[in-house]
Amino acid sequence: MHLRLTPSGLGMSDVFISYAREDQDHASRLANALERSGWTTWWDRSILAGESFDSAIREALSGAKCVVVLWSEHSVASDWVLDEASHAKERGVLVPIRISNVDLPLGFGRLHTASLDSWTGDESKPAFRRVAKAVAAAITGDDVDAARKSLRRRLSSSLHIPALPGAFGRLKQFFRASRLRLALAGVAMAIVGGIFVGTRQIGRARVDLALHVTQFGFVSPRDQPLTERMQLRELGVSGLSSVHLPDAAGKPGRVYQTEVLLLRVGSTGGDLALDPLVMKPTTRAVMGSSDMDGGYRLSFFPPTPRVGISVSGLVRVVIPGKTNEDLVFTGDRVVLNAEAGVIDVEFVTVGEQNSFPTVVRATNLDLVRIDQYIEPGEANVVSEASTVQSGSIRYRDLDGPPLEIRPADQLRFAVSEGEIRDLNFGGEYIDLVFRGSVSGMRVGPTEEPSNLMPTRWQQLIGRAPRVR
Repeated sequence: MHLRLTPSGLGMSDVFISYAREDQDHASRLANALERSGWTTWWDRSILAGESFDSAIREALSGAKCVVVLWSEHSVASDWVLDEASHAKERGVLVPIRISNVDLPLGFGRLHTASLDSWTGDESKPAFRRVAKAVAAAITGDDVDAARKSLRRRLSSSLHIPALPGAFGRLKQFFRASRLRLALAGVAMAIVGGIFVGTRQIGRARVDLALHVTQFGFVSPRDQPLTERMQLRELGVSGLSSVHLPDAAGKPGRVYQTEVLLLRVGSTGGDLALDPLVMKPTTRAVMGSSDMDGGYRLSFFPPTPRVGISVSGLVRVVIPGKTNEDLVFTGDRVVLNAEAGVIDVEFVTVGEQNSFPTVVRATNLDLVRIDQYIEPGEANVVSEASTVQSGSIRYRDLDGPPLEIRPADQLRFAVSEGEIRDLNFGGEYIDLVFRGSVSGMRVGPTEEPSNLMPTRWQQLIGRAPRVR
């Protein structure tokens, strides 16, 4: 059960806290710390008697400037929390936080997620400071110190300070006689404020990305084909549980318990075809080159598409540890069964084929490869590397030349939604064009990235960023 309410009389809150009932203590500590930092929070400690939970939650969730989701073993299994997190993600105001070491729900694993696993409520700790900066960025782009200054200004404006005699009275008369000074000071403050606001990045931008990459990943938001039917010279599939081969000349059909299948068209002719690979909503795909000569690899994360194969004529069948033989098929289908895990499909096409649809809807565009290996002494090492070799970013609503992307630039997005409009494989590289909207676009290492989102001033004058 999940209840959220805002303190009476404060209207819509700055921060909506979404959590599981079992994590109430974590939510309380975080709410208190955020409120001491200058923000209003919305959760179940101030619920008004007689108010409808559903309508109150809907109104507060839609009106909150930032939604903090506390991920734990309880909340990842909660429909309430998942609904609230999805709504916040769509609005671009989600700040996800881990409070225990759990796998994040599907669709949220690629978002940068802060950790308050062992935090006890101390606002001076770096873990909370990082969370506070993320909340400030989601609300206004300011940091936590600016939020505290805003709180002090609000408190000061509510205090009445009586006139004082003596030197203070004369000082007051001096300023009354010097209204020009005050006017000039006001103009100066307005200019400084305008410069400050103008240098802040906008929340979302429409872009065209033209990229030359070694691999890329994305999540499908709907049922859609990723490939057309393809004629192949060679096909490898891994991540299986069993394979049912059809009847071949002189041999009946057989079922093999195996994780891997390799099919290759014989030298004297044969036919091997792969049915269209249809992605499901939330299926994640990673596309890159294969170890096969001139081949490519598609990796699918659950829910995975069905892999359909047609064979006829002379085809070599390789099942490691089971069979490696040439079979003559009279024309039938190979039946593949897979567990609920990752499926890798590697293939080499026959000739030049336009094997991909004109448009593929895509979210969570991923252009960073994560490498994991064991160093001598069994130290587990994880490193990140950009898959971008070159490319450009064009801001569709702003004038100016495209922003060039250099080799090895780590291009990342907090949110990306749009269409892959062109997709071409060539050798070890892939050329793709992505058109859509992005937020939190940045380049560089995770620790010190450069923000590529246009500023409000650039949006006002209609000019795209020229340098990073």
